[in-house]
Amino acid sequence: MPAKKKAKEKDADGKSADAVAEHGGDGAEVAEDRVQVVEYAAAIDVAKGFGMVCTRVPGSRPDRRRQKVWRAEATYREVIALMDHLRCEGIQRLVLESASDYWRTWYYLAEAAGLEVWLGNARDVKHLPRRARATAPTACGTAS
Repeated sequence: MPAKKKAKEKDADGKSADAVAEHGGDGAEVAEDRVQVVEYAAAIDVAKGFGMVCTRVPGSRPDRRRQKVWRAEATYREVIALMDHLRCEGIQRLVLESASDYWRTWYYLAEAAGLEVWLGNARDVKHLPRRARATAPTACGTAS
């Protein structure tokens, strides 16, 4: 069967209609990334036997934030008490940062407490903005 030659139509700009259709037309609308600000946020830098906890909540003035950092042991009783404390503080999102499998206890107990939990690998989280040093106090900047 002989190949048929297709007559190419030219549009107003002098480009062929096939080339325009092939490359997606004149362009597509792209929605801006939605930025979500979490007012009540917490982060836990999980280690083998403990976690460094950081909470950030609104301060006394609208332009201020109250940040608190402390150490919590990785025992069942302490983690349950911590999750209860975070719920009472009104924490909307909890970010767990862990380089190994130590996150599991924290994650499952936080989910059971009804918190929204995000899990981040330390290797990936250290490159995020607002993360000047690789310490727990700055990990809280990734949660908000």
